[in-house]
Amino acid sequence: APQMRACVAIAVLATMLQGAAATCPTFVAWLDVSKNRHSQAVPISGYVGGFVALTVAPDRKSVVINWQLTGTAAVVQMSSAGIFGPATMEQEKPMASGVLLDMGIMNPTNGQTLTMRKKVQSEHMDDILTWMREGRAYVNIMTTAHAHGEVRGQLVVPHCLDGELAGPDHYGFANIMVSPDAQDKSVAVLIQAAPDTMGVTASLDIVSTTTTSPDLSGVVVRNEMKADAAVDAGLQYHVLYQTAAMWTLLSQPGERVTITASTSGGQEVLKGEASKAHACRLLSSVEDTLFTTAREVGNDWLSVWSMNPGNPDHRRTLTPRYYAHPLEVTSGETAEAIMRRFGMSEAELVRSNPAVLDLQSLAVGDTLCVIPNFRMTMSGNGAKICLT
Repeated sequence: APQMRACVAIAVLATMLQGAAATCPTFVAWLDVSKNRHSQAVPISGYVGGFVALTVAPDRKSVVINWQLTGTAAVVQMSSAGIFGPATMEQEKPMASGVLLDMGIMNPTNGQTLTMRKKVQSEHMDDILTWMREGRAYVNIMTTAHAHGEVRGQLVVPHCLDGELAGPDHYGFANIMVSPDAQDKSVAVLIQAAPDTMGVTASLDIVSTTTTSPDLSGVVVRNEMKADAAVDAGLQYHVLYQTAAMWTLLSQPGERVTITASTSGGQEVLKGEASKAHACRLLSSVEDTLFTTAREVGNDWLSVWSMNPGNPDHRRTLTPRYYAHPLEVTSGETAEAIMRRFGMSEAELVRSNPAVLDLQSLAVGDTLCVIPNFRMTMSGNGAKICLT
């Protein structure tokens, strides 16, 4: 009989998890006037475009929507902004059926970009998340002049690259989101730094290119969100629409990007590299601790600590932190087998994998975020690894 062990060494799987990465928003949307599908054309839009980054809360009962909108010289008055569905990018959901999630209202003008962050709840969140995963939810911005919408964008699961940045006196984190839609070819970049900086911009060099000049420059480095920030304060992304050459390069498997942030005088402040984002990570903010992270995802603080280096009582912000074990699906593995092996219920597995479309249709190479119930977890031969 296999030897049984007491459940004191919780870090059985965690010792394999080293390195830095972070999760990206669960869903994103690039907003553009050309994506409208209603019959009432918008010849001159009051908005240049916008971007939405939506993160599903661990309890799956709410989402945090960070969105931005850039205005034009045209004077418009926003009437509403929200998420609609179910509808594909070629369909229009009748406005009379109502908005699924309200995003609030803001009115940028004359090239101004405004941002907003909002936490939204719904009794129908399970259905809404299902439509998002299926690609059947979209963002629409309506104005008094165009009640059916001025700019629109379909919510998608982005292809993400990210990485930590370091400098003599600062540290930071870079996040690059790439549209999975070959017709869209859009990119969004967010670079955050701490302590606060002013007048610092970043340049991005895609490693596989041979050009001597940066592939992208002038990306404003943003300061991290503070605990005393306004409730609706949002982060502003550097958004690129229909950038075919950069999109094509960033969509390649294994692509890496070198990032250098400097002052206007040329003094280097931060440097680092972004590569494919690892699953099952959260980026630490000023409000996060091991305890709050563990409670939110249904884990315990000791397990979260065991998956991450450092002192449990001292956590730096803008630091990626594992909250669950990444498990790559291998040939013959099913969701049922994974749940049975790690002592998880279907609800628990769905909760830790909000962007997974169908647990019953897993493909080889898919990554699931697993939070084992160590008292029920079994070894490869089917024997429990812990005494109960």
